[in-house]
Amino acid sequence: MANSIAAGDKVGAVQKFINRTLFKEKDFLVPFTSGPYATKTTLPLHGGQMVEFRWFGDMGLPEEVSEGADPATGASAPSETLTRPIYEVAEWFELTNLLQATDWVSELPKLKEAMQTAFKRKAHRMFQDCMAKTISRTLYGQTFVNPPLPRAYACGKQSFGQITESDFFTLADIRRCVMMLRNSRVPTIDDKYVCVMSAGVEATLMDDVEFRDAVKRHESMVKESTIPFHIMDWAGVRFIRQTEAYKLEPGGDGVTRIEDGPVEIVHIFGKNAFGSLEMGAAEGQKTGGTMNSIKYKVQDISKTDCCPTVGARVAFATHTLQKEHGICLVGANKYSETNA
Repeated sequence: MANSIAAGDKVGAVQKFINRTLFKEKDFLVPFTSGPYATKTTLPLHGGQMVEFRWFGDMGLPEEVSEGADPATGASAPSETLTRPIYEVAEWFELTNLLQATDWVSELPKLKEAMQTAFKRKAHRMFQDCMAKTISRTLYGQTFVNPPLPRAYACGKQSFGQITESDFFTLADIRRCVMMLRNSRVPTIDDKYVCVMSAGVEATLMDDVEFRDAVKRHESMVKESTIPFHIMDWAGVRFIRQTEAYKLEPGGDGVTRIEDGPVEIVHIFGKNAFGSLEMGAAEGQKTGGTMNSIKYKVQDISKTDCCPTVGARVAFATHTLQKEHGICLVGANKYSETNA
């Protein structure tokens, strides 16, 4: 069957198909923002290049007064508003399969799975690599505008220069950081502190029989977790798997990120540690702002019957809020080898 739609109409037809079938915001979540972990903000109602993050602190203990007397001062919750610039994360890929199809319109439904697979790979690089590493870098303090979270080091080391490739993360290191937050009265998130780690650190901790048994008990009790990137909830901590770890050169400056290596960062934090721009399923007003949606755009790369490209853009912003509400734990991952 011949292609019954002119080349000039191809873009519109593909655009409708993309809008109807490709992934929505829930498919592009990253470990840091897939739950109530970040303080969320929305896009400005009338545009603009900045977003505001606002956090509220603890009201504290009430003033002691005698019976029938009024307190001298009223209780108030501390708060702070911070601004952060917005930038866009973007990626695109070519629809090469459509170029090969004789009747490409009828082939669109058959190509849905292939298109979703290809775009999910791109989305992984676009969102996981960029967004997750940007938030991780923000918490670690490698930006000029964000105050870093305090740092701790595995195996009792006191500085980054002392960390070696054999200073592996241990359960005792994580427990020590959690107790530091608890002793500082850092508020929890859903009655838990959050620990974000890579799969390599998770495997390293699995060598500890206590951690391994806790994971096995969780797996036997919960057939399938509804929480994205969830490892388990245990001992007042929610363990979350990070797909892209923030890695550092051992013996280096403790700042420059590298792609592969054993030394990396585990983030442990409570409420109001950082903020991020909220993603929504559709456009619409929400409490003084608009929801942040992924924008798909199909564009023909030529005036001839060439294959179109599909791109996606989404606004993104993040900011450290109360730096004392989290800790960046630096240590070594025992299972960092690759097959390259």
